[in-house]
Formats: sequence, structure tokens, C-alpha cells
Amino acid sequence: MFHRIKNRLIAALLSVAAVPLIGIGLYSIHSNTAALRDLARASARERVHLKAEKIEEILRDIREDLAFLARSPMLIGLLDGEEMVDEKTFWIQKLGQQFLAFAQNRSIYARLQYLDETGQVIVHTEFDGLRAWLVPSEKLVNHQNQEFFHRAMLLSGKEVSVSTAHHLGNEVTEPVVRYALRVEDRQERRRGILLADVWTKPLVSDVQQTGLSNHVETSLLLETGVSITGRDGGGTGITDVMKRFQAGETAILQERDSVLVSWAPVLPALPRAEPIWVVQEMVPNEDVFASVRRFQVLFLGIVVVTILVGVGLSLWLARRMADPLDELRQGAQRIAGGDLSYRLAVKTGDEIQTVAEEFNRMGHSLQETDRKLRERDQEKTVKLEQV
Repeated sequence: MFHRIKNRLIAALLSVAAVPLIGIGLYSIHSNTAALRDLARASARERVHLKAEKIEEILRDIREDLAFLARSPMLIGLLDGEEMVDEKTFWIQKLGQQFLAFAQNRSIYARLQYLDETGQVIVHTEFDGLRAWLVPSEKLVNHQNQEFFHRAMLLSGKEVSVSTAHHLGNEVTEPVVRYALRVEDRQERRRGILLADVWTKPLVSDVQQTGLSNHVETSLLLETGVSITGRDGGGTGITDVMKRFQAGETAILQERDSVLVSWAPVLPALPRAEPIWVVQEMVPNEDVFASVRRFQVLFLGIVVVTILVGVGLSLWLARRMADPLDELRQGAQRIAGGDLSYRLAVKTGDEIQTVAEEFNRMGHSLQETDRKLRERDQEKTVKLEQV
């Protein structure tokens, strides 16, 4: 019977303490996990958006460089003195020196060229990542029949043309993107174009460092999903992504089996809205949601420890309540067996101690009554013997 009472007390205390703790803990893990996952997704969206902004900043610098070169005194001097051979040669040399300085100080440029209105290359600078040089005049070619030349000549004064990524030659494996800007003289007559072939790898090398871990893959994609930067674009579903960008979205996420893919648009030819490039970031889910898993493990540990403490406290309270009752039972058995001198030593400081004290008074009273009865029996026995 005693064990049944103790078990009931333990069950009652556990239902009051441990069960609610388990429920609250599981609900907290679920709700906070969902919130942390949403936060991780928002962080990925913000991260790819910042990468797109940083790439646009680099591309804006390229447009500003071309605009600066188009207004430079060297190019204006060349256009003004074109009819005088000596003066033209002087300004070509000056413009070549300026192109060399740009190529050396801004290592993003693979080529800088000025083509006159006939398509003839007048100044041509090359940069291989280590050194820059001017192409000799006898190797300068004419691009009058090239599509990029005609397209660039039709641009307005502030517009730039951006070509699809291509390779400079058989020995160069890294692709480049070609920027073109139309050149005007003081009379606003069309006098040719400026060309800048830009290495694509530096466009993502800086933003790649802002990734979440070493497993982050950042690519720059064309509208078709083809990578501009020579990395595997993995542009699955890029058509749907482009439609959503055209509808006004600024960042898109997609959770796949093992990675979280995020995209953000890049406008390389502002103020024109076309073409649209795409920054793609691929991060393993285990890296994106690492904080979620750490929280789950930590909070689950807290819940387990709390439950163990609750169970231990329940056992202690059950024993604190049941053990004095067991002592009362044993005391009743001792007194019922004739041991009227037995006294309880219960010091719980509560109602159970009061009952124990009353029990002891009852035992004392029974002992006194038994003593008096024994004395009377003894007196009667003495008197009977005398008679």
C-alpha cells in the first residue's frame, strides 16, 4: 500500500512538473527553429543582394573609367589634331601612356582600345595580369565589319554596350566581358568608340570572400544561365528566376536537397535595363543552418537537464511525503504489537509532524493507561493473596 501511495505521488508530481516542461521545451524548439531558419534565409537573401551591389559598384567604376577616357585631354587632343600628322602621333603616344597607366593601376582591364569612326584601331593596350604593353601600330586591325562596332556606334552619348563573355585567344582561358562607349568630339560628332575588355574573375573574387564558409560558390550568370566567370553556373531554373526579377523581385531563394541557392540581379549597362546578369550563391544547407542545429542541441540539452532536475525533485518530494507516512504505519504496527514505549521521530515541520506528535501523545496515553491497569491488577493480586 505504501509503495502505491509513493508511486501515485511520483506520477502526480511528474505530471505537474515534467510533462509541462517537455511540452514547453518541444514547442520552444519547434517555434525557435522555424524563426532561426527564417533568419538564415533572410541572411542569405541579404548576402547575395550585397554581392550584387558590390559587383554593380565595380561595373559602375568601369563605366566611369570609360566616360573619363572619352573626355580626357589626350583623346580630345587626338580628335582635334587628327589632320596634322605630327600632332596626331604626339596625342596617340599620350593616349597610349594613359591607357597603360589605367591597365596597370586597374588590373581588371585585359584590353583598352580606341577605334576611330572607320573601325580602325588607333590605340591598343594589353594586360595579362602581370604587365601591360602597347600593341605596335603595324599590328592594329580594323573592326569596321564587326557587329560590336556598329552596335556601339549607335549608342547615345552616355550609354554603354556590354557584350557576352568571350575569350581573347587560344592561350587565354579566363573569359572577358567587353564594354563599349561611343566617342564624340567637341562638335558632338561621332568619332569612334572606346573598348574595354574586362576580366570576369575579379568581378566575383572580392565578393566570394564575403561568403559563409569555404564551401560557398559564387557565380555570375548570363540570362541563359551560362556562367560569365568560368565557374560552373548550375543555372537550373534561370528562366523562372529572370521572370521574377523582371517582375520586380530583388533576391530569390531556393532550397534544394543539399544546398541553398540564392540569386540577385546585376545591371551591368546602367542606365539601360538590359542585359540582366545574375549573381548566384550556392551554400551547403549544413553551413546555412548550422546555427539552427546548434540551437536545437543546446536547447534540447537544457530541456533534458530540466526534466532530470524535475524528476529528481519529484522523487525527493515524494519520498519526503511518503517516508513519514511509512513511519506512522510502522509505529502503529509497533504499538499494536504491544510496544507502547515506541515513539516517532518525524521532523518535517509540517502537518505530518503534527500527526506524529499526536500519535506520540496517544502512545504515551496508552502507555500510562496500561501502567495504571497493571498497577491495579497487581494490587488486586496482593489483596487476594492476603485473603
